[in-house]
Amino acid sequence: MNYFFDVGSNIGQTFYWYLDQTKEYDGWSVFCFEPSPRNLGELLKTIYFYRGRYNIVICPFGLAGETGVSEFYLKTDPAGDSYNKDWVINDESNLQVLSPTIDVSTFLATYTTETDNVVIKLDCEGSEYGILDNLYNNRHLLPRVSKIMVEWHGQEEKKEELIKKFKDICKPLDRWDF
Repeated sequence: MNYFFDVGSNIGQTFYWYLDQTKEYDGWSVFCFEPSPRNLGELLKTIYFYRGRYNIVICPFGLAGETGVSEFYLKTDPAGDSYNKDWVINDESNLQVLSPTIDVSTFLATYTTETDNVVIKLDCEGSEYGILDNLYNNRHLLPRVSKIMVEWHGQEEKKEELIKKFKDICKPLDRWDF
């Protein structure tokens, strides 16, 4: 099976910004990870349009570096909702909700097999670091992953460290520019 993990689905922009343009993922199963409760309604509207082209699964929780329940912070601008309080500290809304998370290696081990092909897109407002650390520490699962695309948020030293680690194990991290 072929899987596209859309981590940080927001309201579904990945479908029309990327998947719709490339066409290379037609027929794939797309897991949409979106922990923000206010974005789920718009995400549902978006995926309804693409329902015949992809097998779409909505995951209303965060794919993360650890499994548990975490505080999730809602900003005034829904594009910046995050598990990372530093992203919203100066935002006047300062609304918090509790959100479940599942770590990426557990999800990969549970929902994919050794013969599956997984592409991971990370646009998750600072959570990419924990996810990538978890993937690196469980690199026995990386043969299932053919591509990782990342939108980076701050932490320049940690970013460079992770880029080097993944390059050293022949699993380069592509830049997510959308």
